[in-house]
Amino acid sequence: RSAAAAVVARHESLRTRFAETDGVACQVVGEMADFGWTTSDLAGLEEKDRQEALQRMLATGTGTPFDLVNGPLLRLGLIRLADEEHVLQVAMHHIVSDAWSMPILMKEFAAFYNGARRGEAVELPALAIQYGDYALWQRAWLDEEVVAGQVAYWRGRLGAEHPVLQLPVDRPRTGGRDTAGGLVELAVPADLSKKLGHLSQAHGATLFMTLLSAFQLLLYRYSGQSQIRVGVPVAGRNRLETQDLIGFFVNTLVLRGDLAGSMTVAELIEQARIRTLEAQVHQDLPFARLVEELQPVRDLSSSPLFQVMFNMEQAGMGVTSAVGLDGLAVLPQAGAVGAAQYDLVLNAGETADGLTLGFAYARD
Repeated sequence: RSAAAAVVARHESLRTRFAETDGVACQVVGEMADFGWTTSDLAGLEEKDRQEALQRMLATGTGTPFDLVNGPLLRLGLIRLADEEHVLQVAMHHIVSDAWSMPILMKEFAAFYNGARRGEAVELPALAIQYGDYALWQRAWLDEEVVAGQVAYWRGRLGAEHPVLQLPVDRPRTGGRDTAGGLVELAVPADLSKKLGHLSQAHGATLFMTLLSAFQLLLYRYSGQSQIRVGVPVAGRNRLETQDLIGFFVNTLVLRGDLAGSMTVAELIEQARIRTLEAQVHQDLPFARLVEELQPVRDLSSSPLFQVMFNMEQAGMGVTSAVGLDGLAVLPQAGAVGAAQYDLVLNAGETADGLTLGFAYARD
């Protein structure tokens, strides 16, 4: 708890709540290191009952809504399973964090935990800026001229029509859908992963570009549509000062693949390479602003501009890779599958043993 308080004191984003003044939302940074903290003890239960109770607690911890106005937007739950076995659940609202933030939080948490355990003061390098500074800089930088240039690129690349990807679903879409998600995971062996790397290098592409090409081809095969749009998250941390901050920097790009009937693999990878590089040059326009500018037809049963996402995590970016707690073995805890924001999300991860792939889908 002391370690968590030290991290919250260091990052203003974790002490921020969001108020509304004259119809405009604004950040309000608290002075005290306030965060949600609960403890539970399941050690007295039988093994089967203990695991069931644990899964219920984890689901509640992630599913309970946050109060943006009053906070806190960070919650920690310490669950005791046995004398030498505990689960620490960390839940943050996406408005103050992103995937990049998690290893930062856990690395600093470990440093403060180890310091507290040894009775030593911990002095981490001072943060050059806080998240509010970045927000002000972004608003100043995104003037109308810059926005106009970015919008012009995306309007030209995505066009005036924004068709919904017609994946073969089990039943007709309705006006809305449940957020329940499912997950299918598989592993790509090291030898095949190595061959994919060599294929990428041969075409001057990254592994991300090659996998994106394969995913677009798969979606083309299942939908029969030649225009395939895939949402891709980008870290948005292209300034050195933002590298060590906990906050929401991520943006979403829409990569359009045009699959003609006689394309070669080389042509498909080259298209993905060029469009990925173009998109990165024009990555600063917030996705919400892009939707506002392009004005696609809105439908409660599907997300605007794209319905599937592809995300690739580089080796060493996982949460547990950043955690070293004195006297403890730290392992990730499998929990319930989270909410499905899109029809389908492919998450790829590089490991020492090859690639891991996870297809997260909307159960509806």
